[in-house]
Amino acid sequence: MNIEVFNLEVCFPNLGYEERVNRVNLDIKRLESMLITKVTDEGNPRANLKWKVEMFVSSFVCRALSLASGTCLSWNKGNGLASIILSRAIMETAAVAWRIEKEINKDLQKKDPKSIDLTLTTQTLGRKVYTDGETPLTPTHILDSIRKMDKTFAGFLRSYEVLSEFAHPNFYGTMNSFVGVEDNFQHCHFDIKFSLTEPIFNHIILGMTMLEAIEQALKKLLDIKEALLILEKENPFDKTKQGY
Repeated sequence: MNIEVFNLEVCFPNLGYEERVNRVNLDIKRLESMLITKVTDEGNPRANLKWKVEMFVSSFVCRALSLASGTCLSWNKGNGLASIILSRAIMETAAVAWRIEKEINKDLQKKDPKSIDLTLTTQTLGRKVYTDGETPLTPTHILDSIRKMDKTFAGFLRSYEVLSEFAHPNFYGTMNSFVGVEDNFQHCHFDIKFSLTEPIFNHIILGMTMLEAIEQALKKLLDIKEALLILEKENPFDKTKQGY
C-alpha cells in the first residue's frame, strides 16, 4: 500500500502549521505500522471473538490509512474540496472506533460475550442496503457516535458540522470553494484551486488530528483480544445469526 503524507511546502508553513502537519504525518506512519495484511486463526475462527476483533481492527486501520492518504494526496495535488470531504470521513471513522472500543471494554468488565459479539458483528457487517431475502443488520447511526465523541472531545460535533457543509452542494461546497470574485462580483472566476485556502486547510487538519484517536482505540482493542478469547471459552453463547 502506497501511503501519501502532507507535503509541508503546500501546507502554509509560514502560518504556523508546520508542527501540526508533522504530527499528522507521524500519526499516519504509526497507523501504517499497525497494518495487518493477513488475519489467520486455527480451528473455527468464525466462532472466535479474538478473530473478530482482529478483523475489525485490520479493516479500520485500512480505512483510516486510505482516507488519510487520500486527504493528503488531494491537498498536495491541489484539490481542497476532496481533501476536506475525506477528512470528514476520518472524523466519522474515529467516532465509531472510539465508541466500539468503549462498548466492548464495558461488556468485557460485565463478562457479556454475547453483547460483544453483537457489537462487532453489527459494525462490521451492518449496512442499510440489502437484497431481497436478506435479514437486516443495521449499524448504529453515525450521528450517535459523533455525539458521544463530542462528550470526550469538546467541539468535535461543531467541527464535524463545519466539514459537513463542504461535503454537501450548498454554499461552502460550491461557491465558497471555487469562485474568485473581482470588482464586487462583476467578474467571477472559477477554478478548483480556489479551495486551497488557509481556512479550509485548518478544517482539514482538525479532522486529521483524529487519526491519533483511531490509533488509541484500535490499540486498546488489540490489548484485550486474548482476554476476549478467555471470556468466550468460559462463557459459551449463541452467536449472532446474521453474523460470521
